[in-house]
Amino acid sequence: MTSPASPDAASPEPSSLPSGRLPRGPARALIRLGGRRPGLVLLAGLALFIVAVVLTLRLRVDADMLALMPVDHPAVNDFRTTVERFGATDLLLIAVELRQPGEILDDDATAQRVDAAIAYAERLVPAMRAAPAIDWVEYRLQDVLDSALDLVDRAPLLMTPAELDDALTAVASPDGLERRAAELAQALRSPLGGARKRFAVHDPFGLALPLFERLQGDALGGSQFDPSTGYLIDSGQRFLLMLLKPELPAADLDFSRRLLADLAERQAAVDAAWNDDMADEFGPPPPLRFAGGYAIALGDSDLIVRDMLIGAVVALVGVVVLFTVAFGRPVAALIAFVPLFAGLVYAAGFASGVFGRLNSATSAFAALLVGLGIDFVIVLYARYAETRAAGETHSEALDRLSRFTAPSVLLGAVTTAATFFAFLISDFRGLSDLGLLTGAGILLLVVTVFTLLPALLTWLGGAAAGDQFRLRAFGIDGLIGLSLRRPRAVLIALAVATVVFGVGLPRVHYDDRITTMRSQDNAGARDQSAIMEAFGLRFTPMLIRIDGRNEAEVLARAQELVPDVASMVDGDRLARVDGIARLVPDPADQRVILDRLAAAALDRADLRARAEAALTSAGLAPGPFAKGLDAFADALTLDGPLGLRDIVDGPLGRVAGRYVAFVPDDEVADDGVALSLLVYAYPPAATWQRGPPADLMNRIAEDDWATVTGAAVISRVLKAQVWKDAAVAGVLGLVLVFLLMFWDLGTMRDAIVALLPLLLGLVWMLGLMGWLGVSLNFLNLFVFTMIIGIGVDYGLHLLHRLHEAGDVLEDARVRGTGRAVVIAALTTMVGFGSLVLSHIPALRTMGAAAILGAASTAVLSLTLLPALAALALRRSSID
Repeated sequence: MTSPASPDAASPEPSSLPSGRLPRGPARALIRLGGRRPGLVLLAGLALFIVAVVLTLRLRVDADMLALMPVDHPAVNDFRTTVERFGATDLLLIAVELRQPGEILDDDATAQRVDAAIAYAERLVPAMRAAPAIDWVEYRLQDVLDSALDLVDRAPLLMTPAELDDALTAVASPDGLERRAAELAQALRSPLGGARKRFAVHDPFGLALPLFERLQGDALGGSQFDPSTGYLIDSGQRFLLMLLKPELPAADLDFSRRLLADLAERQAAVDAAWNDDMADEFGPPPPLRFAGGYAIALGDSDLIVRDMLIGAVVALVGVVVLFTVAFGRPVAALIAFVPLFAGLVYAAGFASGVFGRLNSATSAFAALLVGLGIDFVIVLYARYAETRAAGETHSEALDRLSRFTAPSVLLGAVTTAATFFAFLISDFRGLSDLGLLTGAGILLLVVTVFTLLPALLTWLGGAAAGDQFRLRAFGIDGLIGLSLRRPRAVLIALAVATVVFGVGLPRVHYDDRITTMRSQDNAGARDQSAIMEAFGLRFTPMLIRIDGRNEAEVLARAQELVPDVASMVDGDRLARVDGIARLVPDPADQRVILDRLAAAALDRADLRARAEAALTSAGLAPGPFAKGLDAFADALTLDGPLGLRDIVDGPLGRVAGRYVAFVPDDEVADDGVALSLLVYAYPPAATWQRGPPADLMNRIAEDDWATVTGAAVISRVLKAQVWKDAAVAGVLGLVLVFLLMFWDLGTMRDAIVALLPLLLGLVWMLGLMGWLGVSLNFLNLFVFTMIIGIGVDYGLHLLHRLHEAGDVLEDARVRGTGRAVVIAALTTMVGFGSLVLSHIPALRTMGAAAILGAASTAVLSLTLLPALAALALRRSSID
């Protein structure tokens, strides 16, 4: 880009074209089209604008974190496969809030809140279960009890050998059954909860008690039912929790939106009924919190849209206001707004046509385009206004604009777009999509500005130029003057500043958490954290998937691997390991149980008769216990094992689904994997961010049928990939920019000099990030490539003008270019700076890094290049 000449004393353009090898035909053709056919261009622009708006309205938001990840990376594919099979995040959590954080209640008030929550849940759950999109709801001990009771007839297979020995001893001893029957009678006369009494009727001799005790801790990966009420209430009595399993995954945002809207209507109906007949006793309906994958996905989607719209509006308004202030004319607002806004909508229409969806990374494109596109308007309009102020006509000004300025602007657009296109080498879909969208958007914007700006100027009749050209200096004239007068002092000061900023380089921290791409202000995520905290679920587990071709193979593999993993539970590497063994013993262990039952040689009819007699002797009528007595007799005369399929297809399917997944027959691949087991490995809370233990990763690597995945694993595995992609994109962008500079400037020396402010600016940016505590992450790591495309333009502007000034470095045109560079840098900082308003941490730091990078490269361009030029001129005069 070639910037405008002097704002103070304009001089005629040279008769020959400026140095450089840029093709001028395309740029001249676009400028002339806009100037000569303004009505046609404006009407065509309006028609395209309407089409783009229609396309933009079809844009959807993808809040799935997997949408950002590499498509074919093994670590991501492992995680994707695990989530698809087990549906790890597809639960909806609804919590009835019993008390606010920090709220202190006495025992009576707490009991009142608990009673109200239970009464409310008993009204709400039937309404939720009636929702067509809900598969099941679990919220009380009786839900788990129902599952356990249906397995009484196979309960011994779920016992340990010691537990079975106790049961057989009770049966074999002369008074064993009588003693248990007497305990049962006493228990039934005590004030037990209904769930316990029901358990006693269906399992009178307690064969399923061991299973029942284990199941109580499986509702939410370790949460416990409240022993006094039988509901999922945490020990601190903050929440009563309900677990809902919808029929479709949370990634289906349309489904999630319909689901939550339907549940909200059902909640409103329950609340209305509650206010009619329960409010006098318990007060208003207790507050609810919605959490889990569905609430989080919708929250992320809404925040992404909000951030994109607010960022675009703030950026657009900010740069237009700054542009207007800089040029001092109200009409400048129209000159800046129309092409920028139109180009932005065109880019959004392009995004809709190519991608159809935006994600948390590509949602930044609007702010980026505003910050970049305003530069085109600044340079073109400034040169036009300057030429008009020199006394030339509108047509002459547009002609000079097309011949002298537009080609350089086009080069700046191409170099900036090229650095974004360099993102395409990345396997990370979020980054490659951002690179394609922003790079293409830059080209759309420059074409839009090249056509609409001259059309607007023609339509306005040249009135936008005014009688006197003015561009605010913002204090830059003095800085450039100092660099020209005292070049050595300025270079020393720049060297000292570079050293100071360089000291901050080791302080830069890399944050490798994938969660930086997810908003921390998502109400669903906050509520989930509060719920998990209340129930003691403080850790994000690593997921160990064990694949097999059949049940025997996968269970044998689990028996081989799980003990080794469990041995790492030492409080440092792992805190807890949870697997299917809690529900289904290994086939070999089941064979031990079956052998012991066979050795006992119990007779079914005799067992049932003795059990009836025991109940009668305890004063209990056998009739109500008939089903339980049959199950008792069947259980102690079993002759076959219990398989995984029996568990998954049976009443324990809801619990077993956390551990077992059968691959549908039509999806079994060439490797023959037909089912998978999942083992949950929980790291200690204070160490999970360090990544998975090396011992665990090494052990899993020994077996090709085992895979470890999860957020911590992906972060560690992809960290190297991110750095590689960022380095390649940065080097590629730098090479492309250098080649374009060399092509335009014609000499290796000038190309290197043009890059100096950029290279030192990157050092300054990193050092400032270190001193200010701005972390690097998976997204803002690529800001370096962006700054290459942005910052090199500043040096190019100054170098072109310094060449034009020749031996007269005090020529006011150099100061005019400096002013244009300052405005360009400020508007870029405003545009990119709008990202700091984002709810997504990675985008906030991306905006902060871009501000530091743009400021650093602009300051260096405005000081380093004039100082070097002044020194070179002094040496040549001495020689």
